[in-house]
Amino acid sequence: MDEKKPLKKWHLILLIAIGVAFVGIKIWQTRWPEMNIQLGDKKLHVLLADTYYHQYKGLGGRESLAGVDGMLFIYSLSERQGIVMRDMKFPIDVVWLNQGRVVDYAQNLPLQPGVAEKDLTIYYPRTDSDLVLELPAGWVEKNGLKMGEAIQILN
Repeated sequence: MDEKKPLKKWHLILLIAIGVAFVGIKIWQTRWPEMNIQLGDKKLHVLLADTYYHQYKGLGGRESLAGVDGMLFIYSLSERQGIVMRDMKFPIDVVWLNQGRVVDYAQNLPLQPGVAEKDLTIYYPRTDSDLVLELPAGWVEKNGLKMGEAIQILN
């Protein structure tokens, strides 16, 4: 009889440890890594979307960029990466890059409040891309971004 009580304690300790690990992993998944990049001659501090969770969430639900210049999506495959304005509260410019060069951009994408997921407009580049950069609406025009401009990772 006494042998079962210590076993139950270890089960409880193990369950608590698994629970703490699970919560820790969930918190870690929602943290947003940041990095510094240079696009053309402009230095930018961006959030990094390099996991499925971050790529799905994107800038959706945020009131503003708040302390960063944009968000950089990193994909493992070079293909026509589609972007939607899911839960967006401010318009953006989107820049598609492939092998470190601008291959397309879309300016001032409109908000789609209340639109069902299946009805969201999907914005595609004209060609394959492996990086997508979301910036405040007007950035492309204000900074004179051109096709073929290079991106560099600074840190």
